[in-house]
Amino acid sequence: MKNQVSHVIARADIFVVGVGFIGVGTYTSPELKWKKITNNGAAGEYDLVYGAVEKLEASMKFTVTNDVLFEAALLLNNATIICSEALATEDGAKGRRDVLIGAVDIKESESKPGEVKESEISMSPHYWLKESSGVPVIEIDKKKDIVRIMGKDVLEEIRKAVGG
Repeated sequence: MKNQVSHVIARADIFVVGVGFIGVGTYTSPELKWKKITNNGAAGEYDLVYGAVEKLEASMKFTVTNDVLFEAALLLNNATIICSEALATEDGAKGRRDVLIGAVDIKESESKPGEVKESEISMSPHYWLKESSGVPVIEIDKKKDIVRIMGKDVLEEIRKAVGG
């Protein structure tokens, strides 16, 4: 895989599947953060990663306020949000897409005359798929204990060992 020297996000579109387009805004993708076990060796402490992932958190901020947000909240734990980014790179245009499934929390800014009203969605998804130019990079399904990084199922051996 070739390293990208630079890229510029041209736009970030946010959709709620089955409900509609929310708008163009900013998007903070979840962090891939591993759970670790600290061991003590003769030379000191060190961390071991065993494939489990810390809590995922994502957020979106935009200046479009409409009923789509509240319809998404009605989906309870099954709101599917797609965040698509168009990138301008040295090699031309690229696309990245995140699919998140989980419960959404909605926060709207204070209403003041003459100011633009902002809305914010935050969520801790139980499912996260990150694609780059249509290729899956990360897929995490917490309900099914699946963690795939670049197509490799990190938890496959653990699921087999426990009979899953």
